[in-house]
Amino acid sequence: MLTPETGWMLVLAWSPSRVISSAAMLAGAVILLVLVGVVVRRLVVGRGDQAPAQRAGLTLREMRRMHEAGELSDEEFEAVKASLARRMEQAEDRGGGGARR
Repeated sequence: MLTPETGWMLVLAWSPSRVISSAAMLAGAVILLVLVGVVVRRLVVGRGDQAPAQRAGLTLREMRRMHEAGELSDEEFEAVKASLARRMEQAEDRGGGGARR
């Protein structure tokens, strides 16, 4: 049962400094969770601020390295280049960003 004496005990247990420090810890935890969410989203979804040509350029660069190392034939490399060019054009047609010609 809540009596005047126990009511004062509750008030004294939650002093302003304790409330402020608890609120600061809660705010810090929320900020940390948001930052973790942003990092995870970027890892899962990828960076959306890059133009399609930049995203494809990394792939093309890797394919070029594989071609030069003999891991891809000339025909395979040309097929990859054509496929990437089609994807970039489709992304630009959908308004996916990147430089317009």
